[in-house]
Amino acid sequence: MVFIFKLDNGISDKNKHYFESWLRKFHRFKNAEILYFDHHLCHAAGAYYASPFKSDLVFTCDGRGENDSLHAYQCLDGGELKLLYSADFKASIGQLYSIVTKYLGFLPNRHEGKVMGLAARGKDSILAEEMLDLFGNDVNGKLIRKPHSQEISNYKLSIKDELRLSTSLNDTGYLYAKNAIWLTEWLGDKAQNISREDIAYAVQATAEKVVLQEINKILDNNSSNNIKLSLSGGVFANVVLNKKIAELPRIDQLFIQPAMSDAGLSFGAACLALKSLSFTVKHTNDTYLGPNESIGFENLVPQLKEEFLVNEPENIFIEMADLLVQNRIIGLYNGRNEFGPRALGNRSIIANPTSKEMHNKLNERLNRNDFMPFAPSILVDVARDYLEGYSPKDVASEYMTITYNVKAEAKKSMIAAVHVDGTARPHIVKYDNNPHYYNIIKAFYNSTGVGAVLNTSFNIHEEPIVATYDTALSALRDGRIDFLNIDRWIISLRS
Repeated sequence: MVFIFKLDNGISDKNKHYFESWLRKFHRFKNAEILYFDHHLCHAAGAYYASPFKSDLVFTCDGRGENDSLHAYQCLDGGELKLLYSADFKASIGQLYSIVTKYLGFLPNRHEGKVMGLAARGKDSILAEEMLDLFGNDVNGKLIRKPHSQEISNYKLSIKDELRLSTSLNDTGYLYAKNAIWLTEWLGDKAQNISREDIAYAVQATAEKVVLQEINKILDNNSSNNIKLSLSGGVFANVVLNKKIAELPRIDQLFIQPAMSDAGLSFGAACLALKSLSFTVKHTNDTYLGPNESIGFENLVPQLKEEFLVNEPENIFIEMADLLVQNRIIGLYNGRNEFGPRALGNRSIIANPTSKEMHNKLNERLNRNDFMPFAPSILVDVARDYLEGYSPKDVASEYMTITYNVKAEAKKSMIAAVHVDGTARPHIVKYDNNPHYYNIIKAFYNSTGVGAVLNTSFNIHEEPIVATYDTALSALRDGRIDFLNIDRWIISLRS
C-alpha cells in the first residue's frame, strides 16, 4: 500500500477533496491512504527524530503554520510529543521579521539571513523599543502581538494587497495577510529617519527577546536542569538567536533541525506516519540525503578532456591544499546533496580564509552583498582552540546552525570567515561525517597550521545550488571558481 502525507491539516474540506481527487487520478496512488498532520507537529517530529540525542523539549517557531506560529512540546517515552504551549499566527515574530526584510528591499521568506547579517552593523534606537512593545501577554500568559484584531486604517491597498487578501484560502490566511499590511504601514511610519542597519538591529533584538521569553516560560515550569532542547521552524535559521538560546543556563545540549524551514516538514511527516503504523523510527542526523551524481563520473572524463584539464593527482588532498594556499577558489561536487539550506562540504565552494581580500573576491565572483558573511569549516581537532565555549557535545555546530565568539588568534587565521561582531557560524568537520572534506582541510592544516577553510554554498547568489555536472562545469566556464573537484579528479579550464 502506498501512503501519501499531506501536511496542512487546516486546509478547507473543499481543497482537501480537490487534492485527493487529483492524486487518485494517478494509478499508483489510486488506493493510497492519505494522512494529514499538523504543521508544527511535523516540524517538531523532524527535530526530534533528527536529533542525535533524546530531546527533553522541542520548540517550533515560524511565520505561520495553519493557525499557529509557535509550539512547545514535551518529549515523552516512546517518542510521544505532548503539546505544552502554543502561540497563534497573530503573535508571529516570524511575520514581523519578514515584513522588515521586505521593507529593507530584500525578498521576504528568503532573505531574512541578510537582515540578520545587516543587524551586526546596527545599533540600538527608539525603533527597537517600539518594536518590542508590539508584543505582550494576555491574561493567560500567552504571547500576543499588535495588531491582533485591528482594522487597517489610513492605508491605501495596492493591487497586490487586494489580490493577497482576496485569494486567501481561509479566514486565518486572510487575517494573516491583513496583519502583514498593517505591520507594513506601522513600520513605514515608525522607521522614518532610521538607518537600514538600525532597522535590522531592531528586529533582530526583538526576535531574540521574544523567543527567549517564550522558551524561558516553559523552562520555568520544568523542574529539570541540563535540558536537551531541539528546535525547528524557519525562525531558527537565525544562528545569532540560536547562540543566545544555547547560552541559557539550563540548556545542556541544543540541536537545530538542519532543514529547519518548511522543507524539513516532509521528514517530520514521514516519521509521524511510520510511527502511526507502529514502525520503529530510528533517530538520524545524516544530512547528506540528496542525489549522488558523482557515481559513474569516470565515464564522462574522456569527453571532458576536449574542453577541460582533468587531473587525477596521486594525493588529491595535498593538491587541493596547495591550490588553497595559492588563493585559488575550488568548487566541491562530491557525494550526495545536503538536505537543508547549509552547504556542508559536498556542494560547497571553498577558499583560503586567512586573507580579508578573499572575502571581497568571493562576494564579487558570486554577486553577493558585502555584508553577507561566509562561514568557516573547522576541523573538530582544533575547534576548541578557535571558538570560545565550544564543546564536543555541541552538535548544532556540525550543521552551521549556531554562532560562536571567535578567539583572538583564530580571528587572524580565518579573518575572511569572521563576522564584523567577532563571531563565526562554523561547520565543525569530523572524519566520520565526511572523510573527503575532512582530509582536504587536514591537508591545508598540515601545510599552513590553519585548521579551517572558508566555505559557502556552491551556487551563484540567487541561483539554485548546483545539482548537475553541467551546472558545476558552468561555474568553471563563467569564472566563478578556478578549480572543480569531483570525486578523485580536479578539473580546470584549458589556458
